[in-house]
Amino acid sequence: MGVLESLMEPEYQLYRLQVDCEDVGHAGIARTRTYVIMRHVQTTDCLYDPMDLYEQVREYIMPRARTQPRDYMIATSEEIALEAMSVARSRKLVYRPGLEDLTYLLNEREQGVLDYACAEYRRRFNTDPYMDPNLAVFLGDNPSYALTWSAVSGKALDVQL
Repeated sequence: MGVLESLMEPEYQLYRLQVDCEDVGHAGIARTRTYVIMRHVQTTDCLYDPMDLYEQVREYIMPRARTQPRDYMIATSEEIALEAMSVARSRKLVYRPGLEDLTYLLNEREQGVLDYACAEYRRRFNTDPYMDPNLAVFLGDNPSYALTWSAVSGKALDVQL
């Protein structure tokens, strides 16, 4: 922010907003974002404080809209089938059309991560992980070191590769 201020002030007035996705209805994801509003002081007037306006919008939206991780799992059955075919082809496996359970496509390491995550879910929550429509597990993790999943946070995964 300091660099931006040194480049833009005094011609621009800068307003920095820290926005949590939950503030604007996306409770099912986690990632704070920073927005900077730049107002040209000679050609514009600030009629309302952006921070106050944001707070009013947040207070209006939060009780009315709250997504869950499952709201972001939107692939169609055709898209899932195409991805399954692609994985099967790349792993030299036979694609089995019509199956909802695609665990046969997992390699040994991925199956181990899934088994670990399911056991940990059962241990922590005393229920079947397959009954949780909001559960997502990142199979690229080494569970002895890190487990990226939606079970604890209640947020969709934010995995950047």
